Amino acid sequence: MKKKILIVTNFFNPYNGIGRFIIDLSNILVENNYRVIILTGNTENKKKIERNKGVIIYRSNLSFKFNRGYFSFSLIKNFILIQKKVDFVYFQFPLVEILPLSLLTKKNKIIQYHCLPAFVGNNLSFIIANIYFKISFFISAILCNKIITHTNDYFYSNISNYIFRYKTTEILPFIKYTSSENLNNIVINNNLPTFGFLGRICEEKGLELIIKSSNILNNKNIKHQIIIAGDLNDIRFKKYTEKILLLSKNSKSIKFIGKLREKDKLNFLHKIHVLLLPSTNSFEAFGLVQLEAMSIGKLVIASSLKGVRIPIQYTNNGLISKISNIDDLANQMINIIKIGKVKKSKDIIDSCMLKFNYNESTKKYLSFFN
Repeated sequence: MKKKILIVTNFFNPYNGIGRFIIDLSNILVENNYRVIILTGNTENKKKIERNKGVIIYRSNLSFKFNRGYFSFSLIKNFILIQKKVDFVYFQFPLVEILPLSLLTKKNKIIQYHCLPAFVGNNLSFIIANIYFKISFFISAILCNKIITHTNDYFYSNISNYIFRYKTTEILPFIKYTSSENLNNIVINNNLPTFGFLGRICEEKGLELIIKSSNILNNKNIKHQIIIAGDLNDIRFKKYTEKILLLSKNSKSIKFIGKLREKDKLNFLHKIHVLLLPSTNSFEAFGLVQLEAMSIGKLVIASSLKGVRIPIQYTNNGLISKISNIDDLANQMINIIKIGKVKKSKDIIDSCMLKFNYNESTKKYLSFFN
């Protein structure tokens, strides 16, 4: 008889890291003869019940929204009914409802720890959210059977998490190898050095740093271009988007191309030589897009945030910049142009696949549900 796994998440969207992870892992579980049920909030007014590639998706009505999240009493109600029919409950944290849900089931509970909403000192709502999530995770972690982290580097940056080290396992993020042409080519060769950003147009992504660092390169007459891909019409970040567009208004080196469809992401990564991820706070816990870029032979510059720095530390496929430091980011952009003119795409791919091995990571995940 097939084992049933209930995945509970506030974030089920292929355009964010958590959603992409859930979709990829669900496909793997289905391929290995598990039945997967996803319980989430109906944030986009889609079908309440949907079947997709062997996965059943239940979308619950939202009770109220706040900041970047929501709370759903309907999700709790649906959880009570669905959890009775499954073998495992797999929470994706951050999950606003995780505390009541943990108390409402006696099933085998696993928490996937993605990230902790950042403590932003000048924003009261973020401070309250950070405290709430810390408390709700702590109690839920006591009640759960296992915790899975993407990196211990990020997880143990919160000192209180050491209490749960006996039930915590690190499984590095995984990505399937994507074939690419001309793998023996030098990354930059004689082309115009092209940097790229792919993600949300919001404050913690460090876009101001990218624009100001580009200005430094321009002042030094270092030719380059930067392509920024992200939703310019996300109402949550309207003020910040306007600020960024104004800041880059007179720059001839920066181009905004808007939100990409999933199928267009690979074409975008092929166009650039170096991915930029100068994130500034703990909303960013890893940055899977780093592996996506490395898997087709692209270099990366990422900030020294815990978790975010791991792909570069483990592979040597790029450079790490100081957090929120414009001058250092500009220097690293100059340095990586030099590296890109001697490094081969194949070497980047090989080191990425060695450290972030798809088969090894999927085997570890499957072992949790055997």
